[in-house]
Amino acid sequence: MNRLINKPSKYSSWNLDWITILFFTLISIAISIPLMYLNSIRLDEAQSIWQVSHSISEILDIVGRDVHVPLYHIILHFWQGIFDNSIISARYLSLLLSIISIPFVYILASKIYTPQIALMTTILFILSPFINWYANEARMYSLLLLLAVLNSIFFIDILKQDKNKSWIGFVLTAILGIYTHYFYWLFLLSNALFYITNYRKFQKNLLSKFIISSVIIIISILPWIYYVISLGAAANTKPRLQSPTSIDFFNIFSQYIFGFQPDIINSIVLASWPVVVIIIFTSLQRKLHYSVFNTFVIFQILIPVGLAFILSYLRPIFLSRYLIITSLFLYLYIVYIINTYFKKQFKLLYIGVIFIIGLSLLLQIFNPNTPVKENFEDISLYLRFKATARDVIVLSAPFIIYPFEYYYQGITSVETFPIWDRSKVSSIPPFDSDKIEEQVNRIKEGHQYMYVILSYDQGYEKEFKTYLDNNFEKVGERDFSPDLTLYQYKIN
Repeated sequence: MNRLINKPSKYSSWNLDWITILFFTLISIAISIPLMYLNSIRLDEAQSIWQVSHSISEILDIVGRDVHVPLYHIILHFWQGIFDNSIISARYLSLLLSIISIPFVYILASKIYTPQIALMTTILFILSPFINWYANEARMYSLLLLLAVLNSIFFIDILKQDKNKSWIGFVLTAILGIYTHYFYWLFLLSNALFYITNYRKFQKNLLSKFIISSVIIIISILPWIYYVISLGAAANTKPRLQSPTSIDFFNIFSQYIFGFQPDIINSIVLASWPVVVIIIFTSLQRKLHYSVFNTFVIFQILIPVGLAFILSYLRPIFLSRYLIITSLFLYLYIVYIINTYFKKQFKLLYIGVIFIIGLSLLLQIFNPNTPVKENFEDISLYLRFKATARDVIVLSAPFIIYPFEYYYQGITSVETFPIWDRSKVSSIPPFDSDKIEEQVNRIKEGHQYMYVILSYDQGYEKEFKTYLDNNFEKVGERDFSPDLTLYQYKIN
């Protein structure tokens, strides 16, 4: 750690940094691979597996009717064509993309601050429970983060040197990014706002080039927008989200640092945020020791999150995973604050941060009450041996049939509530309280026991369960993971 204070030669420092990064990367891989096999498939992952099992034209149709863009799904489709269509194979793709991001995180942080800050940031990135969770999930978030890091590198190179290859890289990664996730636009908008508010500090000829690049990027997405509009409304296959509160706003930053923890731990963490906010505002008022790119980091932390928070009052879209891009810049700013304002306590504070991050990662892994865990594997296995051909399994919300069917191989018939006829190309029918009795009677006909799995409340879960409790004898109840509960009713 002495080299972090006593500046060594550039060559030896560079080598030692990469050796350190490699060491922590291997630790991360050693943790990640067993988790791939231990963790049950989750709803979003099951939908990914189902979506990419179709042809390219069908994938475009399915994704177009959903709330995403198709690049990740197409990559995963060909990836599983080479390997297999298992959840483990899909998770390996996400892990690979996350590992590829690591050296570019170091390069980006070095361009913004110093190599020693870059090293510390990269280690936090590698150990981050939040990053690790999505590095082990079969979704587009590792790809989204990789493209954002690459785009940031090209963006900073443009502002510093204005080279043609940087412009090509910037436009290409921007186009790939907007075809990976819609929230990539918030990231690009943050870049634009940073440049507009600081353009006098850079070369004068950049504005026209940024306008041309923006036009190219916008034109590139127009075919997809036209395609989505031609398909009509998005399918009703996603969980309903609630409008965010101020607690949700701060909770996102808590998740970036501590990952996904039970409510008790989250309450303790959130109670400390006023102190953190005071420290941040104090740092902003003090003289900055680095370049204008320190403002760039602050923009990337606050603007995407702030815009998503505001937009969520029109349509709830405020999820930390959608804003994973922001997490890296928060780690970078934390290390910057420690390195700039606490030089004498630098080693002690940084060791403390690593300890807290590492402990949070272990708690997230081993705590069965981690809120993002969805144990569809165990509940499917339990019902395979518990339920008989005379019983019926009912899933609500209906879209949880995707992760359930990935594992379930029993003989019991499976229904959803509301009843969803998946043989027809249509979205999930809306809930109608006047049809509860009619639909339940259709489901229970000819069966002895009804096993009801409730998860992802869509606003009618309580009413549905109240009807069952009032009309049938509940003979069993079991929790398999947070918000995933099995109820058994005697119906005949």
